[in-house]
Amino acid sequence: MKIETETQTIEHAEPYIELFETIRNRVGDDAIAVAVMHELSKDRRMAELRAERQTKLDAFERNGAPVRPRTGQRPASKKQLEFLRDLGVEPRADVTSEEASRAIDEAQARRKAV
Repeated sequence: MKIETETQTIEHAEPYIELFETIRNRVGDDAIAVAVMHELSKDRRMAELRAERQTKLDAFERNGAPVRPRTGQRPASKKQLEFLRDLGVEPRADVTSEEASRAIDEAQARRKAV
């Protein structure tokens, strides 16, 4: 049984090894090839996460549940609003999370500049 597992592991690794060798031959440096492989791995994982999220969102919407607003459309959190007020900024009633975040950054930058 252990031999099958090792064999499967080697077979699973083979495409990665071939890709590494291709990249190394192209760039001429092992360290750069490893860095490129690492970035490709992160890009692939992010694409998988986006696809999983989209699948969940699609299923959520198909079941008649309310659609969750995208990041730029979400209302600012209570914590953001309180922090803005602590910084001396009175936010609009309809401020979004993204706008509140920018306003916080700007207010903090102004405080540091003084």
